[in-house]
Amino acid sequence: MNRLAIKKYVQNRVKRTFLNANVTIPKAVINGLSNELYVEFERLTEKEQEQLVYSDSLVIILWNRHMEKINRELMEET
Repeated sequence: MNRLAIKKYVQNRVKRTFLNANVTIPKAVINGLSNELYVEFERLTEKEQEQLVYSDSLVIILWNRHMEKINRELMEET
């Protein structure tokens, strides 16, 4: 798969996950979140990306990595 196809796949998987949740989330927030989680995906090594791209835990792992980054940023501010 080329890079654009992988990017679209990861972003759509994230969007689909949050749209299927039983909460109301604005579309702009979901789009922004899918972009942020794709950035986390890009930071992974090639080997990690290959293992994770079709994994059932893709969104969970990207979400946890994103939250770790946010927590680090908050800790630096205080």
